[in-house]
Amino acid sequence: MKVEKLFQEIENFFNIPDENKTRMAKQEELKSLIKKKIKKLSQTIEDCEDQKVKSKIKKKKKILKKILKKI
Repeated sequence: MKVEKLFQEIENFFNIPDENKTRMAKQEELKSLIKKKIKKLSQTIEDCEDQKVKSKIKKKKKILKKILKKI
């Protein structure tokens, strides 16, 4: 899943009312997706040679970690 699509899923999640049971199920699913993406980005950072690309990936990873804490 691309990071942009993941961000869209996160945005959709926050639009679901708190008392909705769907939100609870979606919350666990999102946490799992974010953790997988963070792990994949970490691997990409290790494999990457270009510093510009590395810094962009690190920014995305940092944003995802912040979002994960808020969910």
